[in-house]
Parts: sequence; structure tokens; C-alpha cells
Amino acid sequence: MKKLIGILSLILVFSFTSNAQQNKKKMGEKADFSPEQIAILQTKKMDLHLDLSNSQEKAVFKLIESQAIERKKARDEFKSKREKGNKPTSAERFEHQNTRLDKQIEHKAAIKNILSDEQFTKWEETAKKRMKTNKKNGSSQGQNNGEQQNRKFKNRS
Repeated sequence: MKKLIGILSLILVFSFTSNAQQNKKKMGEKADFSPEQIAILQTKKMDLHLDLSNSQEKAVFKLIESQAIERKKARDEFKSKREKGNKPTSAERFEHQNTRLDKQIEHKAAIKNILSDEQFTKWEETAKKRMKTNKKNGSSQGQNNGEQQNRKFKNRS
């Protein structure tokens, strides 16, 4: 009788843990928005936060949309290389990080040209806060800590 109860309790424990893992996988999934949808959402967020004029809104939309298109191309290229089993060399990693930083500098300059001085200061403050929270969560790309841990777990298995 004790063995039966022990076996049943083990079965219950395994079923609960498998359910919990399936729920975590579902929570980590992201919506796959088009570059235009991403640009619309980010522009509206900036409009709410910075109170943009119509001309500023249009300029920000164009900037964000072009960035989103570039990111989608790069992401697709990276996925295809990863599926083929090609890992980037240290020189390729350096080049990727270097171009990413160059693009960030260009983006900051473009935003500075679009926004007023007051709006730009407010935008910089929020960017600094975002960077701090990303570093605090152990992420350099803006993902939350749970997604980062899920990715680490998947890489182990």
C-alpha cells in the first residue's frame, strides 16, 4: 500500500512539472509583427510619452520602420545561418557588434534631429532607464529575464 501511494505521488509530481514547463514555453512566445506594425506601435508609444507633433510622428515612423525592416532581414539571415549549423567567428561577432553600435549612434543622431531639445532629453532619460533595467535583468537586447533563462535552458539540452 505504501509503495502504491509512493508511486502515485511520483506520477503526480512528474505530471505537475511537465505542465509547468509547457506553460513556461507558451509564456516565452512572442508575437511575430511585421515591420510596419512594429513601427506603428513604437511610434504611438513615443507619441504618448513625448507628445509628438504630426510631422515628428511621421518622421519617427519612417525611422523606426526602416530599422524594423533591417532588423527583420538580419534576424532571418541569422536564423538561416544557425539552421545550417554555422557559428559566427570572433571577427564576425566583432563586426556585428561594431555595426550595431554604429546604427545606435546614427539612430540617436536622427532622433535628435527630429525631437525638440526638451523631448530629446526626456527620450535619453528613458533610454538610460531601459538600459539599466536590461543590464539588471542580464539582457543586452531588451528581453526580459524569464525569456533569457528559457533560452539558456534550451541551449543546455
